[in-house]
Amino acid sequence: MIIYMLFADICLAAILVTNFSGHMSTYPAMLTVFALLGRFGALSAWSTLICMTLESFPTTLRSRCLGFVSFAGYLGGIVAPQSLVLGSVSPSLPYILYCILMITSSIFAMFLYEMAGEPLKDTVT
Repeated sequence: MIIYMLFADICLAAILVTNFSGHMSTYPAMLTVFALLGRFGALSAWSTLICMTLESFPTTLRSRCLGFVSFAGYLGGIVAPQSLVLGSVSPSLPYILYCILMITSSIFAMFLYEMAGEPLKDTVT
């Protein structure tokens, strides 16, 4: 999951570098390629997180956590179009915001509890 998140972050950083270097207007397809590769990394990390959640938590906690995370994802889907307002201030501002969010998510993912070789717990604590 962390590798996919870092891949998405590298793609977002590549968009920022090409935007600041002035090549974005010369090669508009580059923006599309990097954006789609970044989306691939983010969606792959999300899918990996779902698989980890399904295998790591008891059923009652799993259903609550997946419900909350789905709610947060839908709420993010509502708020995400507002990043276009940031794009009117500066075209690179939405990419900076998403790059920072992906970096912090990658850092926090390093602190997830590893359950390899351990029996599945029945309690929350």
